[in-house]
Amino acid sequence: MEKFNTSKLWLLFETLSEKELRQLRNFLRSPFYTRREDVFRLYEHLRRHRKKGVVALTAEGAFAYTFPDEAYDSLKLRGTMSDLLELIEQYMLSKHFEKGKLPADFALVSIYRSRGLDKHFRWAMNKLKQKVSRFPYQNADFHSHKLAYQMELMYHQTRNRRTGRLNLQAVSGQMDCQYLAQKLRHACTQLSHQAVYQTEYDFGLLSPIVAQVEAMGFLDVPAIAIYYYCYRFLTEAYSLEYFQAFREQLAGHAALFPEEERKDLYLLAINFCIRQLNRGSAPFAREAWEMYRIGLREGFLLDNGQLSRFAFNNIVGIALKLGETAWAADFIEQYHSSIGDDFREATLSLNQARLAYARADFGRALLLLQNVEYEDLVTNLIARMLLLRIYYLQGELDALSSQLSSLENFVRRASFSQFHKENYLNIARFVKRLISLPPYDKEEREKLRQDIEAADPLSEKEWLLAQLPTG
Repeated sequence: MEKFNTSKLWLLFETLSEKELRQLRNFLRSPFYTRREDVFRLYEHLRRHRKKGVVALTAEGAFAYTFPDEAYDSLKLRGTMSDLLELIEQYMLSKHFEKGKLPADFALVSIYRSRGLDKHFRWAMNKLKQKVSRFPYQNADFHSHKLAYQMELMYHQTRNRRTGRLNLQAVSGQMDCQYLAQKLRHACTQLSHQAVYQTEYDFGLLSPIVAQVEAMGFLDVPAIAIYYYCYRFLTEAYSLEYFQAFREQLAGHAALFPEEERKDLYLLAINFCIRQLNRGSAPFAREAWEMYRIGLREGFLLDNGQLSRFAFNNIVGIALKLGETAWAADFIEQYHSSIGDDFREATLSLNQARLAYARADFGRALLLLQNVEYEDLVTNLIARMLLLRIYYLQGELDALSSQLSSLENFVRRASFSQFHKENYLNIARFVKRLISLPPYDKEEREKLRQDIEAADPLSEKEWLLAQLPTG
């Protein structure tokens, strides 16, 4: 037979918490579900060996414990394993549908309706209505529950009324709400994934329908409004207006969404802002900074107490871009210990160098940059950009020329996305044009300005424009 530690039974068993294991033990001891002693003994064996680790667990050992004094029979063991797996699945389903939870309430309503117990049905529906109205969130799941409630009511009405009004309009309206909330949320996930992985998706019926959302009053529904604005800023060429509307919706209605969904919304918004900044769209710096600050305050940027070096770098870079130097210094001091051990020293050194650069302490910045080897590509590029800026501002043309050549070679060799290759090669190209720009040639200066403004992607657009001579 297959290795015990790769069996479906063991893989499922490993996911059970201690509380669930105790509940499962009581479940297996209930004569309502099983009277099989072999099934219970196999459960006991698995529970004991989970603490010892997979190495000590074998099919032969499991059989010997489950069937004492019997010769090993792999077919018999398979049967008991299959039965225990089915009982664990029954236990999990019973937990899902246990009394007091909405799935169980919907199931009970359906049972009473199918049996024609009108009094029981009305009683159960009244309880269900109260529970749905007290549902802690107003996300797409909430609208799915409301639709399921209206559908049960409609089925009951059509069974018991030959004539008279039915709740068909309520069902239709709730169907629209439920569909739009689910569809817009999924579309935003598609768009976010599409931007990162260059994958094209078909959005089906959404495009012609989304134009009607505002006209038909659906923006009064938070689960629709928040993803509507998200969809718009992800699909519009100039999307700051829609992004700000999204941010206002999120700020006003964040509590109406579960923690995990709330986290996903903030991360989606942050990633969008970073992509816009990489294209040189400066207005999104403030938006990204505000989103990051909320993420730090709410704690969802930390994973088991750790902050990724990528988020750390982004936060410092954006704060310095906005001139929030003191805030950036406090952030570095407070959060550098949250970075994983493998990357803490390099990340701290890099961002202290960025802080020194922002304070025009170029000597300290150069010293900090020389102290650490930057192994990952992104950190390496941030350091290279910082060196490039310092050499340019100090007029060290030989060092700058060498740095530009090194940057171009590095980018062409490295396994970057096409977007990042184009971005950094554009930066190198425009710095070269800056160096060779005749000091009094206004026409050439204006041509360079226009080319920089039109370039996409160009993450250093704002800095490059600031280096152009005026007058």
